[in-house]
Amino acid sequence: MNQWSKSFERDLEMQLEDISHLQINHLNTRLFNKTAQQIDYFSKHCATCEALKNDYEHYVDLLSSMSKDEAAKKGYEQLLEKAVHHLTNVHQIKTHHYFRSLYALVGLLTGVVIASVFDWYLNREWPSFFLIYGAFIGSIAGRIVGYYKDKSLKKKNQIL
Repeated sequence: MNQWSKSFERDLEMQLEDISHLQINHLNTRLFNKTAQQIDYFSKHCATCEALKNDYEHYVDLLSSMSKDEAAKKGYEQLLEKAVHHLTNVHQIKTHHYFRSLYALVGLLTGVVIASVFDWYLNREWPSFFLIYGAFIGSIAGRIVGYYKDKSLKKKNQIL
């Protein structure tokens, strides 16, 4: 963690002392902090990330007053959306459980197709209980593969 992100995290913690837990969850401060760390990491080589750092410093000071100021809250949400969009598209950072969800869907579809073909050769009728088993086994296998893919990305610090 670089100096800026350490300073930012301290400022964020001080602001969060004055905010209720409900508002902390509503403002998604975990994502705010995680994107700030990623932005700090990439700011050495990216002008957009460097510019986002200034916006983050501005909005961390406004966190305690966001329950009263709708314009600040809307700007904060747009900043988070802009930062996540930039990190995912430009720097190829993935969101939490990205591959687990994607591979679960792929596994589900693959399991259904394989079970359908298998069932067609055995019974020559549609549908059968093989579809349910294929969907179940495929989605579980996909989630397991996705879990390990997400875990490897987390070790590389490429997950929000």
